[in-house]
Amino acid sequence: MAVGSLPGQYIYYMSYEYVNELIKRHISHHPHSGKSWHAHPSGLISSSVAGLMAEFTSAFSYLPTDIVSQRLQMERKFNFLPEKFQNNNVPRIVRNIYQTEGLRGFLRGFWPYIIVNGPGSAVWWASYEWCKSILHRKVCINDQHVHPLNSFISGGIAGIISCLVTNPLDVARTRIQLFEVHSQKEKAKLGKGFAFIVKDIYGAEGFLGLYT
Repeated sequence: MAVGSLPGQYIYYMSYEYVNELIKRHISHHPHSGKSWHAHPSGLISSSVAGLMAEFTSAFSYLPTDIVSQRLQMERKFNFLPEKFQNNNVPRIVRNIYQTEGLRGFLRGFWPYIIVNGPGSAVWWASYEWCKSILHRKVCINDQHVHPLNSFISGGIAGIISCLVTNPLDVARTRIQLFEVHSQKEKAKLGKGFAFIVKDIYGAEGFLGLYT
């Protein structure tokens, strides 16, 4: 994860700042584009779109390393993968994925990843910027500086909201990424898509299964 973290973080925050600033610049004439910008619906939409685009672009760095790290994290006694895929080093896992699935194997679950993390990022940034803007009047040091407690509280609230929204989708995404294809029946099941996996989890495990 450390390998993909640096470029992923760079791409993520660069995309967020660029898109957010681009949207704000195009509607800079709006009467709420000043201090209260992020508390206004236009500001919330801007933060949401920027967060979504940031997740989309950074996925090309995060997703391949996420898939490899998940293979490494699987313990042998709980592992449903073939033995040759278990408890291996990174080069061997990378080679196995490439040989069996090609480059597409490193982006398996790309759209489920976006479906999960895209809205999560959008909700997080909109919630964070909104809370920070509202709390600014309460805990700011002066007009130019925001007290660290503001960011602390805003980030915590945003994290809770985002988690509640996206955890069911994240459970389904992880299962798609770790699902191994050994027969045409399994391939057909995987090919039915993200919505089918969510429905399958709900049918087998109920509502709580989506919050595993």
